[in-house]
Amino acid sequence: MKFFSLLLVSGLVGWLSPPRRSFVYPTSPAVKATFSKEGRLVLVGAQSGTIALFHSRTALLVGEFSGHQQPVGDLDSWLDRDTVVSGDAGGNVLFWRSATQGVLQRMRLPTPVRQVRVRPRSNQAAIAGKRLVWLVDPKNTRQLITDGAFGSADISSIAFSPDGLYLAVGYTNGSIVVNNLANGQQKRLKGSTGPVRDMAVRHDSLLAVTGSPVLTLWHRQPGGWNKRAMTLSRPLTSLALTGSTVTLGAQTGELTRFSLLSQQEQPVATSDAPPRSIRLHPYEGLLLTTFDTQTPKTWRLADSPASQP
Repeated sequence: MKFFSLLLVSGLVGWLSPPRRSFVYPTSPAVKATFSKEGRLVLVGAQSGTIALFHSRTALLVGEFSGHQQPVGDLDSWLDRDTVVSGDAGGNVLFWRSATQGVLQRMRLPTPVRQVRVRPRSNQAAIAGKRLVWLVDPKNTRQLITDGAFGSADISSIAFSPDGLYLAVGYTNGSIVVNNLANGQQKRLKGSTGPVRDMAVRHDSLLAVTGSPVLTLWHRQPGGWNKRAMTLSRPLTSLALTGSTVTLGAQTGELTRFSLLSQQEQPVATSDAPPRSIRLHPYEGLLLTTFDTQTPKTWRLADSPASQP
């Protein structure tokens, strides 16, 4: 694979591919999205409370889940089983199956749901409100993870490590708290003064973006966490991590892939708005991006000019 310098990335923006698919729900604005089991479907949460089920390859609407009556705050799904977790502005959290739209569990939390992340290798999900995070499961078990200890700082991002052992919680004041879910220990990391826009967690490291051109990496060592700041070409709004490669979304709309080993950036695609989140298809070379005001879109990694012969 060839890696391009930042200068070359800037020169190739006009070459980048259009979105492979756009997932438009016709009756209500819809901006939250995730892949279903094995990436077969794209699930899109609407302001009406409906969750639309689209075929991920064709973007055809194949179903609708009507378990929510208020705007969907967020949703997530395990990629190895048919279980979706979704939450709405009324604090309602539902576990359900995309194949049948059958509800497995319904519960209510005392705050509007802002973010949902399923816990790998577990049946739990993290549900974030404005200043609190719970771990919940289909048996209606609830465990409060945060206590709102950062005063006026709101939660802006949450992320699990791939093994499900760590849950990172990012705040609008730039702080990050890494929760060890096995022993209850917490470690506070200080990034920047800007809000934590997105994070990726591994067992020994954490990556974060805060709307600036800086990609911050913390690496855990016996003596503590070492911080490393890497300045890229554009302000960063979102990220997704696979191995040593980070897929990045920029304030200017570009999607790129950045190698932590070679420190080189490769263009993928460009959009009309800053990507708010990036999800990776588990088996195909597809990226699913969401935006604050636009409909979710997928992009094919193989379409980027860097992959052409």
